Amino acid sequence: MLVVVFITCLVSFGLAWFIHSIPLAVTGSVVITDLLFVLYFVYQFAFSRQAHEHGNEEYILLPTVFVVVTMPTVLLSSIGFVRLASRVYKSKSAT
Repeated sequence: MLVVVFITCLVSFGLAWFIHSIPLAVTGSVVITDLLFVLYFVYQFAFSRQAHEHGNEEYILLPTVFVVVTMPTVLLSSIGFVRLASRVYKSKSAT
């Protein structure tokens, strides 16, 4: 779960640098983070070789289950990191 929070932190800080609206940055951070995880899992089972010809069928629901399980963590950490990043970036621009 710390990897999920770390990746969410990176995406949130990067997005808050470009988007100054907090609700829009949080929404974008959640969407981008979940798409990154889904793409990672799709890539893993699309290009992995299985000994059995139907070995990848059990991995079809893995991205969906992962997104549903990690959604509270991604959402709450996105809110926190975007708010923190917006404060940091505003204080740097004020000085």
